[in-house]
Amino acid sequence: MTTTTRSHKEITAHIRKRLKAAGIKAKCKMSSYCGNGTVMVAVPTFDARFTSEQIREFVTAAKVNGMTGCRGIELDIEHEAGLTGKIQWNFYL
Repeated sequence: MTTTTRSHKEITAHIRKRLKAAGIKAKCKMSSYCGNGTVMVAVPTFDARFTSEQIREFVTAAKVNGMTGCRGIELDIEHEAGLTGKIQWNFYL
């Protein structure tokens, strides 16, 4: 069995595709900090908030692509889904 790893750009495109398919309006941006790739997903406006279902959708997409939380912490989808007051998520390669 062969496994393929996606590039930073491909992972970002995949998360954007999942956001669009789910009808979630969000900002999705790739960037690098200290040589490590990150993908940021944020609410489209300051007053907007994501629902639990929307958060589950993009956190699942990030986890499927092998992304983690800060300092390599594994993403807990149910924990993240409860953070409906949060306005920005950062995922790390």
